[in-house]
Amino acid sequence: MCAAFSESKYFDYQSIFQEIFMKRFSFAGIVFLSAGLMITCGQHESAAQDQTVTTTSTPAAAGLDLQAVTEIVKQSKNAAEIEQKLNAPGSVNNLDLDGDGNVDYVHVTEYGKGNMRGFSFTVMDSTGSDHEIATIEIERGYESANVIVYGEPAYYGPGCYYTGAWVPADIVLWAYLWHPHRFYYSPYHYGYYPQYYHPYHPVAFAAYSSHVTVIAGATAVRRAPFPRGYGPRSPYARHAVRANQRERQQMRMEGRRGGGGERRQERER
Repeated sequence: MCAAFSESKYFDYQSIFQEIFMKRFSFAGIVFLSAGLMITCGQHESAAQDQTVTTTSTPAAAGLDLQAVTEIVKQSKNAAEIEQKLNAPGSVNNLDLDGDGNVDYVHVTEYGKGNMRGFSFTVMDSTGSDHEIATIEIERGYESANVIVYGEPAYYGPGCYYTGAWVPADIVLWAYLWHPHRFYYSPYHYGYYPQYYHPYHPVAFAAYSSHVTVIAGATAVRRAPFPRGYGPRSPYARHAVRANQRERQQMRMEGRRGGGGERRQERER
């Protein structure tokens, strides 16, 4: 009887211990999961804030929304019409990079090869120098087209990259893109503009943002991680690459000449 009593008491203690352990474990698990969710949400929120800063922290990003530009390209008949729409009062262009109080005229240059077509968007300064601020490239596939939108880091900050897919039936520009034609190159320059163009002042950012949000909301391109090794294939980009290569080569040659001179001085000593 004593044995039976002690045995039953042992089992009671064990069950009590298990119950307490499970309750504490469950509570600890809830606390751990809650903390994990808070950390994860904080990371997502921080990432979202970082993306927002990246897309709105530069004058170009705040004055030329690339998602809205992509929708303008999609709904235009040709490259000349894209340029006209971008430089009309009330358009998605609100750039004033030189700070003269007028919206900058955006030039459009068309380029491409094979199944790729691209549009380069440039702004010309008072010296006549073109500055590429963004490109949109369309790569034709079997039933759709892959769209790549790239903001030049000097104007949009690092990693300004969007991508998406276009269905031919939804693209007004589709027939123009692939029909043989001479690529469009803007014939205008600083101080010489088309008759339809009249300089206009930029609007406040809040008004501009509410305007382009409606247009950008219809686009199929979304922010994406910047792919390693990607670079636009526009004439301006190729020229910049060649210029950088020449500069690096010149620096190497000067370094070799300098090194040779030092060796000669050492031999003379």
